[in-house]
Amino acid sequence: MAIGEEKFKHSFVISQIVLEVSSIEGTRINIQDGITRSGYEVTVHNKGRLAGKFGLFIKFSTKRRPPWRYSFTLDHQTEIDLLYKEYGEVFVALVNKDDGVACISHSLLKQILDDHHEDVEWVSVNSKLNSQYSIAGKDGQLNKKISRSDFPKSVGLYASSLITKLSPDQHNKQEKAVWRRLFGLK
Repeated sequence: MAIGEEKFKHSFVISQIVLEVSSIEGTRINIQDGITRSGYEVTVHNKGRLAGKFGLFIKFSTKRRPPWRYSFTLDHQTEIDLLYKEYGEVFVALVNKDDGVACISHSLLKQILDDHHEDVEWVSVNSKLNSQYSIAGKDGQLNKKISRSDFPKSVGLYASSLITKLSPDQHNKQEKAVWRRLFGLK
């Protein structure tokens, strides 16, 4: 069986999430293919019990320098919305060639791509050298930047909250900052 280049690129994101979530004591993670080749269903178990599930959608750009642009077809946006409805959260990982990953929650995605889907819409990630990511889309721009160091920590923090049932305000100062960026909280 030949291994496509896309699977190699997706495997980086998936491996980082597995390593981050697996570092939580007693936690096991299972990742299944979704509807399209970019979507995944992620299941988190802790101490043998189901802790929760969430969706993951991966897009990558082969462009060497910013801005990195991503096309979201009607099928992509439909799958993202279905994953959100099914699991209550979906993360969109935007792989910026070898620069890093900008990971956003469903609520942040909806700030830049609204619920009125067209055949193809776009998202753009921009950054100056070694600075945070600015993200815009067809329907708007995020008012906060996404830190380069948030991924995969942000997904691990969310998985941890599935296990501990802690709300964002019950986390330490650093974790609260990640929550604010990931979910657009104040």
